Amino acid sequence: MDKKATGELIRAARTEKGYTQSELGNILGVSNKAVSRWENGDSFPDIGILENLSSTLNIEIGALITGEKNNAPSTHMLHELLRIAKIQAVRKSQSFIWGIAGAIILIFLLISGYLTMIANHISLPWLLYCGSLLLFSIFFVVKSKIQVQSFLPSETKTRKLIPTILIALLLYQIVSYGLICLSTTSEPLARLLQNLPLGFLLNLQLIAGYLIGLLLLIITYIRSINQQCKTATAPLLANGLVHLCLIYSDLLHRLTDVSQFAGHYALGTGLVVIIILITLFL
Repeated sequence: MDKKATGELIRAARTEKGYTQSELGNILGVSNKAVSRWENGDSFPDIGILENLSSTLNIEIGALITGEKNNAPSTHMLHELLRIAKIQAVRKSQSFIWGIAGAIILIFLLISGYLTMIANHISLPWLLYCGSLLLFSIFFVVKSKIQVQSFLPSETKTRKLIPTILIALLLYQIVSYGLICLSTTSEPLARLLQNLPLGFLLNLQLIAGYLIGLLLLIITYIRSINQQCKTATAPLLANGLVHLCLIYSDLLHRLTDVSQFAGHYALGTGLVVIIILITLFL
């Protein structure tokens, strides 16, 4: 099976028929993005719509599988068709499992975010947040390893942009809280920060970072379920950002001694960074 050749065949037949990608998608009951992925060689049409696609574009099913016109049916072609059907069946069952697991993770993070940041209730010690960070990170890595990847497209610049944004947000949170810790030993910096509504600004910053991280985690996780990315890099970084904000918020609400906060900040930040780095290279 040559996805590129099949994609070019579909594109040529669609153009010859005078259909747009949206029109062909409407006929087949799929989105125009799905048609675009076929034509670019990023994915293969689902076995269930091959017959409809064949009759709509007047292309033999065998030609769709091999990417070559006038290709007579063969034993190899039938084996290839069965192989694709098995892979797509496994993908569907996996997508259901990943969806349930993702919903559980999302519910946990939403409840934790509300209790820690909004209700100001200490629901979990920050060390347990480090534990959930490790557990979820391992899950994302295992998922990326066992997920069927035969039809995964190559990474694009857009998808590489999300990890870059997440790294920048992680560094911003770490540096901004590091400055607060430095203010305990630097009188000029302490005087500068003294005139600011520090507690309100820090809490607002954490909520914003948490919400952005959670949104990007949902987006990248759904993309991974839909076979639109190869690695777990973006979900791992988004998971790290969400947990970092939860840990900092928990430490902030527990704050009774500034010097104690500095020590816990260093330990919490170190654990988060180590967990992220270890899981990224697994």
